[in-house]
Amino acid sequence: RVRYHMDTAAWPHWAFSVMRKPWFWMEALVCTLHLPPAVTFLMQSVSMGNVIMYRAETIDCALSLLRLYLLWPIVEHYILADMPFRHAIANMAKVDIGPTFAMKRVMAS
Repeated sequence: RVRYHMDTAAWPHWAFSVMRKPWFWMEALVCTLHLPPAVTFLMQSVSMGNVIMYRAETIDCALSLLRLYLLWPIVEHYILADMPFRHAIANMAKVDIGPTFAMKRVMAS
């Protein structure tokens, strides 16, 4: 039985199934965006006659904020941690106690 699980969890099976999903590649792109050291430039835009200039570091910082979504599973677990029987309750009531329930719980408190 253990041998079966070890054989089915071999690297190529799960790795290729994950790599085929477009969300994997979007997440990989978001997580690998970095400004190389000693690279800087200025971008400018004109808004209502005013010239606004942005440094490369500022733009990279704004793009790095996109990675905050990686914290959501930890926050969700923390919110639902004081409900030890949440899986049993979810099975009996036939409801999903997941991210939506966690947000409802935060908004209700």
